[in-house]
Amino acid sequence: DDYFTSYITSPVSPVVFALLFMGVTALIVYNGVQNGIEKVSRWMMPVLLVLVVVIACYSLTLSHTNADGQVVTGWQGFLYYLTPNLEGLTVQRFLQILLDAMSQLFFSLSVSMGIMITYGSYVRPEVDLNRAVNQIEIFDTGVAFLAGMMIIPAVYVFSGTEGMGAGPSLMFVSLPKVFAAMGRAGTAVGILFFVTAIFATLSSCISVLESITANCMEIFHTSRKKTVLVLSVIYLAEESDVMREETDMALLRFRTREPDFSGTTALALTNKLTGETESWSLEFASGAVAGETVKTTASKASGRTGSSKAGSSRSGTKSSKASEEKGASSSVLMVAGSHRESNVNSGLPA
Repeated sequence: DDYFTSYITSPVSPVVFALLFMGVTALIVYNGVQNGIEKVSRWMMPVLLVLVVVIACYSLTLSHTNADGQVVTGWQGFLYYLTPNLEGLTVQRFLQILLDAMSQLFFSLSVSMGIMITYGSYVRPEVDLNRAVNQIEIFDTGVAFLAGMMIIPAVYVFSGTEGMGAGPSLMFVSLPKVFAAMGRAGTAVGILFFVTAIFATLSSCISVLESITANCMEIFHTSRKKTVLVLSVIYLAEESDVMREETDMALLRFRTREPDFSGTTALALTNKLTGETESWSLEFASGAVAGETVKTTASKASGRTGSSKAGSSRSGTKSSKASEEKGASSSVLMVAGSHRESNVNSGLPA
């Protein structure tokens, strides 16, 4: 869990791999439809299909004895995958599921992004479009079914229903745990699975970039190679901005993070209006961080209780302001800057 979280929150690694992936995608689209997309798809898509089938069949053969001593098999996970759960199903819930399924359908078939229109313009006149559409529907649904058959039984065997996460956590958190639980075989299966994921992602990225490239070529009357180069430069500039912003934020968080501190200290406050001095005992919570508000408890010597907040209004100094209306005293400790400076100004031990 921590590895995946640290990776996606890193300011450098995701950007670097995104640039590498974009470079491969741009290279394929740069070489054109026949010499690029078609040539790569001729070997990549069959390999992708074979890998999906192999891993899906392997998932059905898995078995594992859980902590309760029960043997869980991949076939049980497959039945769990196929059995609909109608518990708590309402009309509103059904309509939401239907909408989600339709959204997945449009996304999977690349209809809403204009990709099918772009690819359709490359089809030769002698191709039967009705037959081609039927083939696309069959293969798209079949591969989607095999993908579920590849993932759900494996997760069910080693993690149970608790491991059925959603989104990236299922693929990059739950599944690696499943591969680790498989032992040595899990290393090979994990490599095959993520190679499959790379091929599937690459095919989608090629489609998206080709759609944008074809439209730009049509609108601006430019060549393919020049258009791909311009789009790549735009993407590179955008990723560079993202990388710079993430790096700046990481440095800011590092520089402004204060050491954890806790304890109590005595503080004497003088009312500028009346000249009276009041003694307060302040108890600080640990882990003050610049930019965050940290509440502390300030107990007056007379027994009354006030409150003091640590925030980030200015640059790391404490300001004490007496209330002129009631003559009461309060203190505000600013910890946006140096922790040592804050300690000196507030009377805290450095």
